[in-house]
Amino acid sequence: MTTTVQIEPDIRPLELPELVTAHRISSEVFDLPYSYETLRAYYEKAHGGFLGAVLGGGLAGFVVATSPRVVLFGRRVGEVAVLAVARQHQRQGIGSALLTAGMDLLRARGMRVVRLHVDTTNDGAIAMYERFGFARERIVPAYYRNGRDAYRMTKPLGGAAGRRGGVARSRLE
Repeated sequence: MTTTVQIEPDIRPLELPELVTAHRISSEVFDLPYSYETLRAYYEKAHGGFLGAVLGGGLAGFVVATSPRVVLFGRRVGEVAVLAVARQHQRQGIGSALLTAGMDLLRARGMRVVRLHVDTTNDGAIAMYERFGFARERIVPAYYRNGRDAYRMTKPLGGAAGRRGGVARSRLE
C-alpha cells in the first residue's frame, strides 16, 4: 500500500530570478519543456499569476494562471497555462495546492470559467483535473510541438474559493 504525504507549501508569486528554477522543473517534467524565453513571456503576461510552491526555501513547482480579456458566450475565461511540480515533490498535494491557488486568483480577477490543455496521455494530470471538476471539452489535434493531442478542459469558477467542484462530466463521452 502506497501512502501519499500531503504537504502544505508556501504559495506566492514568483520573482523574476526564480524563473531559472522554474525552467529547470519544466525541463525535468515535460517531454517538450518550455524554454526560458517562453516562461519569461508567461511571467510578463500573467501579471502576478506566475505562482510558485516553496518548500524549505526551494521551489517545488509552479503554475501560470492568466486572465486574458477573453469573453466566450458571455463568460470571462481565464487559463491555467502551465502547471509543473518537480518529480521529487509529486504526489504530495503540491499540484492540487497550486491548481487551487491559480483558480482562486482567476476567480478574484473576475474570471467565470477556467480552461487548460493537457496531453491526452497524461493520466495522472487528467485524473487530478477531473477531481477538481474539470470536464473534457474537446480534443485539440496536434496541440503540442511533437504532434501529440491535448484535451481542452474547462471548469466554471462559481462559488467559494478553494472548492473542488464535484464530479466532472466529459463532453467527449
